[in-house]
Amino acid sequence: MTIIERAQRLLDTRPGAVAGQGGHVTTFSVACVLVHGFGLEPEEAMPLMQSWNNKCDPPWKDRDLMHKLVSARNAVHKEERGYLLKGGEDKGRVDAWKPQEKRVKKEYEVETLRALQHPDLPPTWNDWLLWLRARSPIDPKGVDPGAFLDALYEPGDCVMCFENMRTNGDWMRWVGKGWFQLGKVPGKKAVPGKLPEGTREGMCFLMQPVDGQWRPVVGTAKMSRRTKASVTRWPFILLESDKAPHPLWLNALAQAKIRVVAIVTSGGRSLHAVVRLDKGTEEELQAELQNPNAREVLTVLGCDAQAMQSLVYPRLPGVWREGKLVSERGGDGKAKRDAHGKCVMKFEPFEHGRRNQRLIYFNPRPDKGRSMMEGAIFEHEQ
Repeated sequence: MTIIERAQRLLDTRPGAVAGQGGHVTTFSVACVLVHGFGLEPEEAMPLMQSWNNKCDPPWKDRDLMHKLVSARNAVHKEERGYLLKGGEDKGRVDAWKPQEKRVKKEYEVETLRALQHPDLPPTWNDWLLWLRARSPIDPKGVDPGAFLDALYEPGDCVMCFENMRTNGDWMRWVGKGWFQLGKVPGKKAVPGKLPEGTREGMCFLMQPVDGQWRPVVGTAKMSRRTKASVTRWPFILLESDKAPHPLWLNALAQAKIRVVAIVTSGGRSLHAVVRLDKGTEEELQAELQNPNAREVLTVLGCDAQAMQSLVYPRLPGVWREGKLVSERGGDGKAKRDAHGKCVMKFEPFEHGRRNQRLIYFNPRPDKGRSMMEGAIFEHEQ
């Protein structure tokens, strides 16, 4: 019997979560059993969670299920990971599923961020744009999407790009070869093409390079090009902030001795900082990402903890977007759901028209052990 089959058999004994009757605790417990008890990754456990979710009242949204799985993966547990694989199924029976101990969740603290401000750094957003450009070895004003990816990745790397996150990839930048429009289904070849200047929802890219091959999603009949098995190496992580005032967050980021390679505006309220780690395996990358002390400090300073994962999708600079998807609300103010329990989404245009996903800092090969504040100053043509 496979691990997936063993996990499914155990989930068959577990009743669904019911709102108002400890539904959050019940769902988190199921997530803990899958990703900690059976040692599955969140992506591998997701189909099992979706199947169990059919018993929940009301069903959870997919993004909430994934949040539970990721939270369970990062939580502190009494048992060692994979304990249910060692003849410990009795510990996973219904009456033994208890919420696991975990750290107190840290939240963004604006006063802590203010206390860490360096007085010599710029005070305003416009000042920061000038400061960051002057410390960019490559002028961010002259970088288009293709040049951006070619400078970050190695010749032969393939970087998948998305016009929206509901696809298996729309475009591929093959470094040294150019842009290719991807086939939507297995067997349909990619063809050379020209990347659009913008789309309704903008464009993101999968931060880790991939081989572009279709592979089965574990535990399902679905095929995907964006699984961990598709990744060829693990060079980057993402630090994203959509809560902290931009000047304050940039002040703290500029002082950190980390290798920031790019800072991109999202076209909305977020800033995306791509950081180079150059790891060969996901295990090496996760050792950095799952350091609880580092995660807590970054969260307090305004970084989105959910963005600190191995497979994430920063905004691609040099592309414009017209708006964003938001959940549709009913007369009671609650999010509408379809027959499958999924949140009904609608497109909401930006109030003042389309916006650019703008590159404001670019240093593809930063020195180790130096902060942006300690970097050289460059003169760029106006």
